[in-house]
Amino acid sequence: MNAPASFTSLPPELVTKICRDSDLEKKDLIALRSTSKTQGIHASATQEFAKRYFEELRVMWTPYSFLTFCKICESPVFGPHVRTVKLSSIRLAVQDLWDTLVQHYGWSNSSFPQDQIDLSTQRVGQHIRRYNMEIEMKKPAKSVDIFKKALSALKTYGNSLALAISTNEEGCIGVNDILTPLSIDETVDSSLWDITPEDSMEFLLEAASGTNLETKDLRIETCYFGGHLLAFSYEHTDSTALWAVCPGLLKLTIEANIAGDADDPVIDERLTMASLQELFSHATKLSSLKLAGNLFKDAPDQFRRTMEFINASSLEEIVLHVDHATGDGILILLKKASKTLRHLDINAEEFTGSWVSVVCWIMDNLPELTYFRLLLLPDMTSTSFPGALELKGSYEIQSGLAKLLQEEKSTDEEAF
Repeated sequence: MNAPASFTSLPPELVTKICRDSDLEKKDLIALRSTSKTQGIHASATQEFAKRYFEELRVMWTPYSFLTFCKICESPVFGPHVRTVKLSSIRLAVQDLWDTLVQHYGWSNSSFPQDQIDLSTQRVGQHIRRYNMEIEMKKPAKSVDIFKKALSALKTYGNSLALAISTNEEGCIGVNDILTPLSIDETVDSSLWDITPEDSMEFLLEAASGTNLETKDLRIETCYFGGHLLAFSYEHTDSTALWAVCPGLLKLTIEANIAGDADDPVIDERLTMASLQELFSHATKLSSLKLAGNLFKDAPDQFRRTMEFINASSLEEIVLHVDHATGDGILILLKKASKTLRHLDINAEEFTGSWVSVVCWIMDNLPELTYFRLLLLPDMTSTSFPGALELKGSYEIQSGLAKLLQEEKSTDEEAF
């Protein structure tokens, strides 16, 4: 009986197929990368490892995160696989640092249990360490110069690159070694952390501009606690870099959420709505728009007005995952995108208006639509609408919607 062939004796194409197996975990690929380089195993495992874990790089405002980000981008092994650069817009609030120091001083000079004093000492050390790092990042040599160097390296690979800002530091380079909102088991609280989407966006886009990196794909992820979600149009905010790249944008993603404990659950007119209006007025060539978040729950009229802001004449893809949508607002957007739209994905927790009118309009005016998904929660009190509908292909969409409307008509007739 012949002995089974060893892994190192397998042909290169089979080795590559094994390394691409989706069941392989991160630790498995790391182990395979440690094997012999002569059999192609190391190369195949490294290629798959880079593709899986370096496609999106998340960077936080610390020297270590920036330096490591730059090394990855310059690496001929990992750099070519980077497709998204996401910069954290979270900064430590100076007031929180002061409050923490005052509290620690009080505890240290009282009869508090030693374990609480030790925990407070550790917390103070974490706050001071992050604060010092953020102070150090104010030096151009520690921040903008390194970031430009990293983006210059990415540009040489010739790949399409998405730039993003986010208030979520999960998965950031170096996140496990420093104080973050995640490390103290708290959600991002404006009293503890400063949310700086405008400053972070300006830094990111100026760095890209400084390396002549053309921005085609922009993503904004932010959260709200009271005051504003976005303030790109605020008189004291310099958004020159943002307005400069908007005319060339092809893809725009905005995911903005209002925190559950916010004092005012309605987004403000003067800052956020004005910023959205100006943002969309500059972005005139979008082919893809994704808008997500719980922005409109208590102000559905703002959803309709936001749809009016959007320049949709070139849109091929529309994704709306919002808490409250309106039928008239959706129709406003679809009518502007009717000549180019191919992909439509609507997910709304609440819906005001007639979904039947929306479906009828889509049937009559979007015959070339190739993907359509409609998810409305809760079920719109209609026994015919299943709550979720997903159709692919022009024929399937037309026939599927026709069937749905016929069922709705039959339901209405039975009701009488």
